[in-house]
Amino acid sequence: MTRTLAREGFCVLVDTYSSSSVVTDSAAAATAWATGRKVKNGQIVVDASSQAPLQTILEFYKEKYSVRSGKVLGLFADDSLT
Repeated sequence: MTRTLAREGFCVLVDTYSSSSVVTDSAAAATAWATGRKVKNGQIVVDASSQAPLQTILEFYKEKYSVRSGKVLGLFADDSLT
């Protein structure tokens, strides 16, 4: 699936470390993944300094395309465990 998306131009790489620690919690990692912005550990979809809400990539594309095109949106991860 990842190769297909990359071939079609739908692949993005994101660093998910937090802005407050070298050890990232799930809230900060998920926010980085969904918004492309770093936040402090324990924060979900809010700016690290101003506390203003951040727009996720899903919200952005839903506003722009989903309603008219009838397409669905989602985020997924593809990795292997060793």
